[in-house]
Amino acid sequence: MNIRYVHQFSLLNQVFLFLLLQTLFMSTVCAQEIVVKDIPSLDKLPVKAIHRIFQDSDGYIWYGTFNGLCRSDGYDVRVFRSDLFHHGLLDDNYITYINEDHEKHIWFGTFQGAYILDKATYRITPVNMGNVSDRNVFSINVTRDGTIWVSTSGSLFRYDANGELLKRYPVEYNHSSQFVYTVYENKDDHLLISITQGGMYKLNKETDSFEPYFHHEEYRDIEKIIWDETHQCYWLGTWGKGIVRFNPEEQSPERQYIPQPLPVDVTGEATGDTYHMVQDDVYHYLWVTTKKDLFAFRITKDKMLEQVDTSSFLTPGNKMLYEIYKDRDGKLWVSAFDMESFIIDIRKHFIKKIYFACFERADKGEPGYYLFMYGQ
Repeated sequence: MNIRYVHQFSLLNQVFLFLLLQTLFMSTVCAQEIVVKDIPSLDKLPVKAIHRIFQDSDGYIWYGTFNGLCRSDGYDVRVFRSDLFHHGLLDDNYITYINEDHEKHIWFGTFQGAYILDKATYRITPVNMGNVSDRNVFSINVTRDGTIWVSTSGSLFRYDANGELLKRYPVEYNHSSQFVYTVYENKDDHLLISITQGGMYKLNKETDSFEPYFHHEEYRDIEKIIWDETHQCYWLGTWGKGIVRFNPEEQSPERQYIPQPLPVDVTGEATGDTYHMVQDDVYHYLWVTTKKDLFAFRITKDKMLEQVDTSSFLTPGNKMLYEIYKDRDGKLWVSAFDMESFIIDIRKHFIKKIYFACFERADKGEPGYYLFMYGQ
């Protein structure tokens, strides 16, 4: 521990000091701040417009851009793409998704298929997707058992850790091919998926097929599912309806889905089109990227959302933002199309102990006081 502050108090200040110490004695003080920072090595990317951001198990940051997959160590950037020096490495350089399997291989998607990158050798291998014609990869998810799920239009592919194709599930709604937004394991270890225009489905492990899960006509485009441990509820980020609180244990559909206030931009216009959503680890705000801007919501005691004023750290105005990604340290990485991407660092500072000591001053033989503040 380090002494952060030391001060000698005269006898005239003893009464005030006593009252102060009544409040602070042996207490913990917390200070919080939100800081917006630049993304390291952004100028070393092939393009500044970032589509995807991902942190792997070794701490490296990966960027999916319109012109290649990039890996940053905070100082240098390595780019993987097809170009004059690496002809045919990828069928398409537009990176649509990034994830990591349990064997520390990087899986990434493009408009023309998915690939596996071996971090030890940097070898890139195309993923077997059978004979499907549309190979635009919409999402890649990894579940706790090590299974990798890859979504394209009309198909959800299931792979093992070796990249072997185990099964292809058709993805349709009203006889029309759809994408899978996300594959999500809930708190009861049930596997849920949400599909474009079709709502949520749950995997029936006995039949190995997906069945409708609490469908609601108003909430069919569910892009993100978050379990809020602090408030014991689900938050759904939707396309068109904003954020919705979800409780599958309610009996009536009206109580299962509780709509929340839509984000309102600087012009006073509301938007319900959610791109991505995360919950921070400090304030437990919900942070949402939309086609208008980045918005934050605090959660009230009655589990309703209240928009947070972000003008103190974000420049007001319409921004073309896409993904918001939370790294292992709790920082929020925001990818942008029409401006430089940035990091939101929500910091929490602690002062662990505060106490004072009494001593006798050698020069005057009267008591003096020191206030010691120990922190981290």
